[in-house]
Amino acid sequence: MLTCLRAHSALARTAHRRCFGASHAATDEIVSEAWRTASGARCRYYALRHGESEANVAGVISSLPAVATKQHGLSAEGRRQAEASGDAFAAALRREHAAAAAAASAAGAPPPPPRRVAIFASDFRRTAETAEAVLEALLRNDCGDDRGGGGGGDGGGGAAAEVWRGGVQLREALRERSFGELHGASVDRYGEVWAEDALDAAHEVFGVESVRSVLRRSAALVAGIEHELLGGSGDGGDGGEGGWTVLLVAHGDVLQIAQTAFARVDPTRHRELPHLETAAVRELIVAGS
Repeated sequence: MLTCLRAHSALARTAHRRCFGASHAATDEIVSEAWRTASGARCRYYALRHGESEANVAGVISSLPAVATKQHGLSAEGRRQAEASGDAFAAALRREHAAAAAAASAAGAPPPPPRRVAIFASDFRRTAETAEAVLEALLRNDCGDDRGGGGGGDGGGGAAAEVWRGGVQLREALRERSFGELHGASVDRYGEVWAEDALDAAHEVFGVESVRSVLRRSAALVAGIEHELLGGSGDGGDGGEGGWTVLLVAHGDVLQIAQTAFARVDPTRHRELPHLETAAVRELIVAGS
């Protein structure tokens, strides 16, 4: 009976989507607000999925905060992945800074200031450990912190970047999507949830957190970061040298759904966007920019 009810519900959602189509997303208040927030963002955002975790190795879903904030940290391979991503991210910042310094020197201008980097992470153990590995990589690769510690010079105007508040800022808004009764189940069950997602962004089948809920908290976080880093000023929000670079260290579903706001696509299509592998970094570029 339960299977029949779920099948009937899925058919109803399919019919609803066919009637309203992707254009319905633009009239959804939560979706349209998320699009506006992403489009108006003045900082430069990057998404980083956590490295391979013990839960990944075990093949189980880990979304319960009481468990995941204390258990299921990075595997040995996950730590290696996180360190490699941190080194690559630091190298990219160094290259951009060196190019800006060379251009300033050629123009007879003062050397550029360091890029300001803010690292925000989910407080789940696997994401917090990933973020700390990235922070360590930045501090050993010509990046300092805005309290005057760490980092060496690159010969082109000091540190390539400075880390805001000298460390990782943990935010519950970046926590893994709640998978309800599927916590502890096989990762093979993800597909069942994603199939429902494609039909209805508001569904809570299996007691999961809806796509709309994840999108709303992700957009609210970005709006809060913008206010926290920039306040009411327009200073440093162009993503250029001396501007703000924000690294969001989170989980697969959270980042897939958050990407839809920047790409301006219906959040039911979040699985159609390029998949973020473990420890993969991706710039969140606003569609049409």
